[in-house]
Amino acid sequence: DTLLPESKLMANYIKQYEQEEKYTLNVFTPTTPIDGKLFYPPLKGKIIKAYNPKEGHFGIDIQCPRNTAVSAVLDGTIVSAGYTIDYGYVIYIQHSNNYLSVYKYNSGILKNIGDKVSGGEKIAVTGWEDGKSSKQSCVAEFQLWHMGQSLDPEKYITF
Repeated sequence: DTLLPESKLMANYIKQYEQEEKYTLNVFTPTTPIDGKLFYPPLKGKIIKAYNPKEGHFGIDIQCPRNTAVSAVLDGTIVSAGYTIDYGYVIYIQHSNNYLSVYKYNSGILKNIGDKVSGGEKIAVTGWEDGKSSKQSCVAEFQLWHMGQSLDPEKYITF
């Protein structure tokens, strides 16, 4: 992100986090296959706002503990990763067969544009201050798209 330089504190946190998680086995298990793909949950938590494209909500909102690791749902390539005023740090991952996953409301990102990621690999950390967050919990949004059409993530992934 060229508009907002990474703070030294965040850089140290990311470095320490990656070192600690280097040999951690993924505790998430893939769930429903679609097009021969197994989706990993991006994070575990309570869904507090369901998918509703009629209201312009193209994903799901998940309440989770602050500083929860966010994982890629499939193998893919980071095509966008940066800070926005409205959504905090946001990551877009392009997957094979025209799938795209979107991860919003993060307090930090662990990957850069162009990075290849595996399903279940940690890509971000939750906790963006948006007024919905408390000291203990926060809200993350996850979206899943296929060929330009939004999908209901709950039909493919167990949260």
